Amino acid sequence: EEALAARVIEERPSAVGRYQFTHALIQETLAEELSTTRRVRLHARIAEALEELYGADAEAHAAELAHHFAEAEGVLGTDNLVRYSLLAGERTMAIYAYEEALAHFQRGLAAKEGETTQSPSSVDSETAALLHGLGRTQLVMLQVDEGWANLTRAFDYYAEVGDIARVVDIADHPVSIRAPGQTAPLLARALELVPPDSYEAGRLLPWYGRLLNALEGD
Repeated sequence: EEALAARVIEERPSAVGRYQFTHALIQETLAEELSTTRRVRLHARIAEALEELYGADAEAHAAELAHHFAEAEGVLGTDNLVRYSLLAGERTMAIYAYEEALAHFQRGLAAKEGETTQSPSSVDSETAALLHGLGRTQLVMLQVDEGWANLTRAFDYYAEVGDIARVVDIADHPVSIRAPGQTAPLLARALELVPPDSYEAGRLLPWYGRLLNALEGD
């Protein structure tokens, strides 16, 4: 009531018991007055409370949760930060919000590769999924070299563990035609991993033929 009287906050239209700041600068100013430790702990409480509140619907709020878990990384660690960043990246990628997707994948990957138990060059299933998402986003945004480097790291992991479905998904990426010199070797490797008379081979062979034509006129 005191904040309402001072016009620091206002009631949300058509939402009983919900409030918002009257101006974003007020929110920023109040946040800046908090100590770093206090701010991190508040974000941790918010993250855990929202996750419990959303329950089974938490994935639909992945971007919001990823933000709070990122701000609370010093208290809560990286597990949920990585998980929700990956989910948020895929969800924003699906609605063509590529810049947002890029930020989510990069934040998740930075947290994952910053773990003390994992060197930056190593890859596990979660890292591979982030690399896959980041690489696809970068290709769409015409960051071809960076995107294909990340997709190649994901491809190497999936090939090593025998995840043929994801190997084919990466090799069959329609934007890969923009990097024929990088894509053709991966397509050749993917074709070695699938049966020659399979549906998967049928998906890959047209791209491989186009790339061979572009590179060698064959």
